[in-house]
Amino acid sequence: MLAPKLARQFVARELERLGYSELVEDARLVVSELVTNSITNVSGMPVWVDLRRAGRYVVLEVWDCSTVPPAAQDPDCLDEGGRGLQVVRELGVRWGYDIFCGGKVVWILLG
Repeated sequence: MLAPKLARQFVARELERLGYSELVEDARLVVSELVTNSITNVSGMPVWVDLRRAGRYVVLEVWDCSTVPPAAQDPDCLDEGGRGLQVVRELGVRWGYDIFCGGKVVWILLG
């Protein structure tokens, strides 16, 4: 999939530009998980990635065209997937989502 790769490149470049190089690896992993989830759940629809400062933190957002909230799974040790939101939860200060007319945004506060 090209979209997660492009999202990782965008996040790394923007964090370096903003002076948050220490967050690059965690942010690359988080954006990869969130973009992959979006593509999997809303195949063929656009996905947007945004990154901005919020005080001493950085907010990373992934927007898509689905109004279905993200749902954490409880995979067993043999499952190959289903851990994306667990990764997001562990790497961020806080995370959440907002539903709006025509889609949602999943966000994570990094710092």
